[in-house]
Amino acid sequence: MRRFYRFLKHQDGAVTIEWVVLTASVVALAVSVGSYLDGTIFTELKGILLDAVSNGTQATN
Repeated sequence: MRRFYRFLKHQDGAVTIEWVVLTASVVALAVSVGSYLDGTIFTELKGILLDAVSNGTQATN
């Protein structure tokens, strides 16, 4: 029983879990922002390229 009370008083495990949750939240936010920007950038690039092609301008390598 004494070991159980000592375990409850020990804070290192709780701090580790807090850091894991915080890191996972930051990664999830970064992935969601990256997904949003990825779609937006390709949509804008497609519009620019279509405008260039419709105006007779061709992209070269």
